[in-house]
Amino acid sequence: MGGKYLCIGEGKEILKFEDGEEIKPCTDCTYLGTKIDQSGDNTTEIKHRISQTRKAINTLNSIWWQENIIKNRKLYIYQTISQTILMCGAKVWQIPNREKDKILSAEMDVLRRSARKSRMERIKNEHIKEIMGVKGEPDIIERKRITLVWPCQKDAREYQN
Repeated sequence: MGGKYLCIGEGKEILKFEDGEEIKPCTDCTYLGTKIDQSGDNTTEIKHRISQTRKAINTLNSIWWQENIIKNRKLYIYQTISQTILMCGAKVWQIPNREKDKILSAEMDVLRRSARKSRMERIKNEHIKEIMGVKGEPDIIERKRITLVWPCQKDAREYQN
């Protein structure tokens, strides 16, 4: 019975045991729902979260553009669905500037759609935030880092059942 292990950094070699079993190294793995790669940073997980959030945003596109749904309701939907997908675990991430820009871009995508403004209209982000009533609030990353309780954090015992 062979297995695989993740080695962060250098020194990837096949581990051999006395009974002849071998365990081979791998380049990435998923542990408790978090993607980890051999570099040891959070970039893989952040990219995965952004991708999943973009899928959710696109799935809910008809809601974002709907005239009959009030802005506060759209913001609530965004906060409960998209933000949870995007920022689950972000409290402990070390976010590179490039990834931070992508996260903020996903947030602006929802706000722009909710305000019913196309990117082709070339309206500045600050004006979109003003339309949606979120101007002056901290961005998504800062809001999640100051939040003390995360809805996505679960006791490890729940994963074992």
